[in-house]
Amino acid sequence: MNDTGGNPTIYLEGASINVSDGPAISIIGGTPTIHVIGEGNSTADVLTANGGVSNQSHPTYGTAGAGIGSSSNGLCGDITIENAVVNATGGYASAAIGMGCNFYISPSIGDITITNSNVTATSGYYAATIGYSLCFTNSGGGTYCFGKITITTDE
Repeated sequence: MNDTGGNPTIYLEGASINVSDGPAISIIGGTPTIHVIGEGNSTADVLTANGGVSNQSHPTYGTAGAGIGSSSNGLCGDITIENAVVNATGGYASAAIGMGCNFYISPSIGDITITNSNVTATSGYYAATIGYSLCFTNSGGGTYCFGKITITTDE
């Protein structure tokens, strides 16, 4: 799925999406809401999201995306995960939840909120598990903007 702008609401019920290259769902310049619907509240109702790498032989020159969040060099808005079971893995130098590997731009991420969820997250090399990825620019500088990370549970 590919969409530009707007505020799409996407429902995935019993979905199985597997792509070999590029994002499974790409929203450019929008604010999507994605609902993953299963059969109940069990480990069978799991969202598994893996970030990718387009150039395995030279990963520092390739592009890598977060499991949940932005692709490489993409700005990332707010991320909210509620009442979910999630397995997220970041691609090379990318966060599991947050920003993909970032070259040449000033990175920006909104708030990340995780509520009453069971989350297993693994980052790529040199990246935070939740939040920032590896970031650098040709000029050696940049403005880094980050919202807050809030994780709450009833337990």
